[in-house]
This record gives sequence, structure tokens and C-alpha cells, in this order.
Amino acid sequence: MIVSQLNTYLLRHLQAAISTLGQLWRQPLASLMTITTIAIALSLPASLAVLLYNMQSVTEHWQQTQQVTLFLKQDLDQPQSVLTLLEEPLIVDHAHYQSSAQSFTEFSEQSGLGQLLSHLPSNPLPAVITLSIHRDSTPTQISELMQFLKTQPYIAETQVDMAWVKRLYQFNRIIEKTVLILSFALSLGVILVIGNTTRLTILHRQKEIQVMKLVGATNDFVRRPFLYIGWWYGLLGGVFSWLLLLIATTILSSPVNAFIAEYSQTAQMTWLLSPLLLILIISGGSLGILGAWLAVGRHLNEIKPA
Repeated sequence: MIVSQLNTYLLRHLQAAISTLGQLWRQPLASLMTITTIAIALSLPASLAVLLYNMQSVTEHWQQTQQVTLFLKQDLDQPQSVLTLLEEPLIVDHAHYQSSAQSFTEFSEQSGLGQLLSHLPSNPLPAVITLSIHRDSTPTQISELMQFLKTQPYIAETQVDMAWVKRLYQFNRIIEKTVLILSFALSLGVILVIGNTTRLTILHRQKEIQVMKLVGATNDFVRRPFLYIGWWYGLLGGVFSWLLLLIATTILSSPVNAFIAEYSQTAQMTWLLSPLLLILIISGGSLGILGAWLAVGRHLNEIKPA
């Protein structure tokens, strides 16, 4: 008995899903306009989310490789004691010492000026200590470390660019907040679009609903096809949104990766197309059901049997 009731329940839902899809198919222009509007609304926060993900990945990569270079004074004669002191701050993973002779040899090899440099009366390059900064270090912690290093008498100069790190953190936060605001605003827009479309469909079928209620149809039975209409709009809007992102990916992949290659030999843009397809379908379908539910709940009770 239970199995029979379950089969009947599922069959009714299947019939409602197929019949509502047929309704959309019989009005191709109006359906396409609504679906395209939903697709554009969903694709905007999705594209910003992809941008934010890649920026955070780049930030994490730069944090892992972030370094502070210290140029030591020429008269330093105990580098090991200096290394021990510099490894004490918690944000320093390790310190690497390079003597002035090693710096001179490395510069000669990389610059190709070995013969010219050999005529210099003395080695002008200082000894260098490279500090590898912990990946979770904040700009404030790095600034405090820099203030500490500037007070050390054996350090002639420090080299680290903190301005771009702070700007990048702030820009990431702006993008993150923008994604949240746009996601909320455009989700509300999708709900309103689907709700208004469902409302027009209810008004168009008002007499049919009155007859159905007259012969004993419950509100749940009458509501079901309208919920499926909203679900189809949201689902197809999510698929169309993913197709828009796929087209954008095809157009932008080559120039974006070429631009990134100018700054990194290994990094590439990650488009997240596979997870986005699932997220957009689920989000679109859920918003479609919610928008249709709100519209049906408001207008269905106003329609009385004729």
C-alpha cells in the first residue's frame, strides 16, 4: 500500500514537471527572455567569485614565498650569531646567509659581466641575509618585524615592499564584500522575476484554477505545477548562466593566462567550471522554487471557486 502511494505521488510530480516544461516550450520567446535575465543575474556574482578565488590563491602563493632581504654592513665578522638572533621572531621560518663573495659570484654569472667585474679593486656587494616569512603572517606583524630590523646596528638596508601587500589584502576584502552584496541583491532579483512571472501565469489561468477548486482540488495540488514552473526557470537559468561563463572562459583564457605568465611561471587562471555548474543549478532551482512559492502563496488564496 505504501509503495503504491509513493509511486502515485512520484508519478504526479513527474507529470507536473513534464507538463510545465511543455508550457515553457510552447512559449519559447517569453521563456527565453526570462531564462536569459535569470542567467545574467546568476553569472555576475559567479564570475566575481571566480575572480576572488584566484586572487586569494595568488595571495596565498605570494605569502608562501614572501621574503625580507637584509643587506649587512661590510665589517660584520660573526654572521652566525646574527642568524641566530634573526630566527627568534615567530613569523620568521628560517634565515639564509649569503656572503659578499657569494653575492659577487652570483651577480657575475647572472649579469654576464664577469670579466669587467674582475677588474674592480674590491668587492662592492655586501653580505645578504634572506628571511622567509611565515605564510600566515599579517602585514602588521611584518611591519613590526621591519621596525625591529631597522634598529639593528649590523644591518645597512632592508628591502621589502609592504604597500602592495596591504593594498592586495584590502582589495580582496572589497571583492569579497562585493560578491556577498551582489549575490544577495541579484538573488532577490531572481526571486522577484520568477515570482512576477508566476503571478502572471496564475492570473492567466485564473478561471482554470477556479474550476479545479470547484471540483475539489486542494491548494497543494493547484500549487504543484506553478512550483515546477519556477523550478524550471531557475534550473534553466543556472544552466544558461554556466554557458555564459563557459563562453567567457573560452574568450578570456588565452589572454588572461598570458598576462599571468608575465608575473609567474606556474600560475594559471582557475575557472572552476565543474563546481560552478552544480552550484548554479542548485542555486537557480532553489531560488526558482522560492520565488514561485511566494507568488503562489499570495495569489492562490485570493482565487475562490466560481
